[in-house]
Amino acid sequence: MSSVWNRIAETSEGTVTVEDLEKAATRLDTYQVIHEKDHGSRHAYELVVRYLSAFRNVFEPFGRQLLHRPHHGYVVLMARHRVGPRMRLFDTRMAVILRRLYDDKMQRADIENGEIVCEVVEIQQAWQEHLNIEWRFKQSEVEDSLRTLRRHGIVQQRPTGDPSNPFVVVVRSAIEDVIGEVALHQLAAYGHIGSDTEDDDEVA
Repeated sequence: MSSVWNRIAETSEGTVTVEDLEKAATRLDTYQVIHEKDHGSRHAYELVVRYLSAFRNVFEPFGRQLLHRPHHGYVVLMARHRVGPRMRLFDTRMAVILRRLYDDKMQRADIENGEIVCEVVEIQQAWQEHLNIEWRFKQSEVEDSLRTLRRHGIVQQRPTGDPSNPFVVVVRSAIEDVIGEVALHQLAAYGHIGSDTEDDDEVA
């Protein structure tokens, strides 16, 4: 891997360093999605896009596919094979519900810069409608789940300044890649589960 970065650094005439490239690769590997407009991400995003072929060649042997979505301003690293820790069932269900809300609002053109905004009450209603499971979660549990999904680059929390409704959820366009068709098909399976045992892990 270092030889790849060394070649790029040598041909860049000092504008790019090996450390720059290593940091961009580490950021991509850690966060899965890099958004151009996010604070602290622009430089890494620009490097990945500029040397997209090289970054793809670095991750390809590990079964990772690097996708660039220029219209939405992000790059995403997808694994072809599921390995390592799995998300909790609650987090997976939350992600799938947010994908449903994203698709619904996109169809209605209810979007802001390629992203959709929803309130917690909308998530609650969609949860009960599509999963047929009672919503009985505390705000702290919801925020903990959103923090997990934020690490996957698919959501952000936006404070409202209203104590009765302290934040809204911004669902980002990267959810189309991260939560793909396989996860959406699993919604039907989970939608009719009689129990809600959160100690089970997601299976995909």
